[in-house]
Amino acid sequence: MRVMMLLKSDQKSEAGVAPDQKMMTDMGKYIEKMFQAGVFIGGEGLHPSTLGTRVRISKGKTTLTDGPFAESKEVVAGYFLMKTKDLKEAIEWALKIPGEPEGGEGELELRPIFETEDFPLDPAEQPGGWRDQELEARKALPVPGPEKGHRYMYLLKADKNTESKMMPSEKLLQEMGTLIGEMIEKGVLIAGEGLTPTSEGAKVRVSGGKRTVLDGPFTETKEIIAGFTLYRAKTKEEAIEWARRTLQIHMEGTGIESGEVEVRRIYETEEIPVSAQEKPGGWRDQDRSMRERLGQ
Repeated sequence: MRVMMLLKSDQKSEAGVAPDQKMMTDMGKYIEKMFQAGVFIGGEGLHPSTLGTRVRISKGKTTLTDGPFAESKEVVAGYFLMKTKDLKEAIEWALKIPGEPEGGEGELELRPIFETEDFPLDPAEQPGGWRDQELEARKALPVPGPEKGHRYMYLLKADKNTESKMMPSEKLLQEMGTLIGEMIEKGVLIAGEGLTPTSEGAKVRVSGGKRTVLDGPFTETKEIIAGFTLYRAKTKEEAIEWARRTLQIHMEGTGIESGEVEVRRIYETEEIPVSAQEKPGGWRDQDRSMRERLGQ
């Protein structure tokens, strides 16, 4: 199964303070172990929410809210994508993550990713429909380069339907497939996935140096993530518009009156200041090597 590990913010990450060299080195070793074990698929850090925007549609009205966002404990600071045998194995890796959050308290969240085969066949499905299009896109999706703009991530917030694992309609899947096809045609899409409900996930909470595993479901539905898309955009306005269109399709397809998506910039390696303590072969070179091996 594929699992997303959502790393939550602390005071330092929300202030835009880069991790120190020890933390970067330790994290590099952790990622390398995951890669060697065949677990690591990808992972990135996100710029603080001060640079982010939330898009909310309620009863037909669209509202944009710029960060920072007050719920810093629930704001996502970064993520890992893993391929594990089961959730238990993902939790074992999460418990080994290096470092301690600012203030000694924090958490990360583990959420399985929907696979195409999780969606039941609909009698209305036609050959060449959304399912075939998605499987084809997964095989041939090109990786867009920096000429397409900065990398962004939009995070779709959960609602009562996503948390109840309501399966999307054929119409919703077809329209979302059309939008994804447009993003592929324009050469901006990197990846996009839906997350299973929190009832199938887990949290690892850190407090006083102790790490505790908490099983879902989680009640903070306002900040729960139901899905994500990684893409490139040349302007923040362009990034927001892709997110708005996704949210609109999701809402119309599920019949909800209000919905929200969060748009965040992804850190590039060159945006992290070079430290005087850095040495050749350190975390920065390891990061470049890892991206080459992953074809990113």
